[in-house]
Amino acid sequence: MQDDDNIGLQVCMEKFDVPGLYDKVKHKVSLVDFFVIIAEVASARASNSYNEADFFAAGTLAQKFRDGFKYGRRQRKTCHWNTHRMPNPEHGCNGADGHPGLKQIFVDNIYKDHKQGWMLTAAISGAHTVGKVSLDTAGYNGHWSDEHNSGKFNNDYFKSLIMKGWIPEPSINGNSNKNQW
Repeated sequence: MQDDDNIGLQVCMEKFDVPGLYDKVKHKVSLVDFFVIIAEVASARASNSYNEADFFAAGTLAQKFRDGFKYGRRQRKTCHWNTHRMPNPEHGCNGADGHPGLKQIFVDNIYKDHKQGWMLTAAISGAHTVGKVSLDTAGYNGHWSDEHNSGKFNNDYFKSLIMKGWIPEPSINGNSNKNQW
C-alpha cells in the first residue's frame, strides 16, 4: 500500500469493506487468493457476459474464472522487487532510459517466462476499460474510456485509443508533473 502505484487501493478497500469481507473467510482462504477472487468477481460483474439471474451461468466470465481457479497462493510480508514497476504515465509509451515501456515492464519482466507475453500485456492494458482515475488517488482525472462504458469490461478502451481524438492536457490541477491526454 506504500507504493505510489497502489495509492488508490486503500480508499477502495475501505469503501467496499474488503477487510470485513476477508474476516469472514480468512480461515478458509489465503489473503492473496482472496484478492484474486474479489478481482475476478469484479471483472465478471463488469463483463458483457454478466448474467444477473445466474452469476455462474454457462459461458460467463464468472464461470470461466470459477472453473479455472487455482488455490494456494502464499502471502509475503515484503516484496521489494515488485515496487515501482508499473509504467509511469509521464513517460507515455517509453520506459526507463528510453526503452519501450510496455515491452520492458510487462513482456521482458512480469510475463518474462510466458509464451504469450504480448497477449497478457494487451489483457492487462485492457483493464483500463473499467473505471477511471481521480485527482485524490492518482493525480490524474477522468475515465479511460467513455463514461457509458467505464463500468463494463469490454474493448472500448482500445477503440478509444484508435478512434477518438486526443489532445494534451498539461499541468493537471496545477501540477506540472502530471500531464494527460
